[in-house]
Amino acid sequence: MRTYSKAAVWLFTAVVLLVSSPAAAQLRIAFTGKDANAPDEYAFVALNDISSGTSFFVTNCDWDNSTGAFINPCNEGVMQVTTTAVITRGTVTLVQETAPDVYTVTGDATAVAVPGSLAWQSVSADPHYAFAASNPTSPLNTVTEIYAYADTDPDTAVGGVKDPTINNNASPNAVVLDFVGVQPVGMDFVGNRSTATLADLTNTANYTVGGTITLDLTAFTGPGLPVELKSFSVD
Repeated sequence: MRTYSKAAVWLFTAVVLLVSSPAAAQLRIAFTGKDANAPDEYAFVALNDISSGTSFFVTNCDWDNSTGAFINPCNEGVMQVTTTAVITRGTVTLVQETAPDVYTVTGDATAVAVPGSLAWQSVSADPHYAFAASNPTSPLNTVTEIYAYADTDPDTAVGGVKDPTINNNASPNAVVLDFVGVQPVGMDFVGNRSTATLADLTNTANYTVGGTITLDLTAFTGPGLPVELKSFSVD
């Protein structure tokens, strides 16, 4: 019979725990709505608990997966969102631009314009990307991961050059919502929030579209909501 030291057992246990819970340290969100009318606004849902003090960026610039970077300059704005308390899984947060580069947040977060970036613009076709960057003063040039992408252009983004899940500097776990054949000024999730899954959040049939949309901030409570990672690595 083989025997193992306490140190070896402890090390094995630690490794198993590390490998079996990779999502715990990763930010995961999805866009649930937007309205390009004043006040320009968007909403996102936390797919896992987000720690207080967590920051990420949101931009309307287009991604180019042939270069693995945002098109820059792109004549669009960039904002930094920072949580001010723990945002629990399923919570929906609203960000509104109430004046040029002045943002009001409904939820436990703040949003500020990145110094030196252009003003946020209310345009119906603008995509929304939520992403991480290694340099907060130059986020468009230092992207490390894209968390979510909502495309309201009438073209097909999935599989194309704007798709962040493929090709250079890919983010395979990005939650992609791609409207095809329509260019909605506003859109919002109207599916069942008590049973919604990740697949529901990426299905445009579960969204209402129109010229003016009141974004629903009802929390998602279903057990199927936890993020389904397509890929992960352990350093």
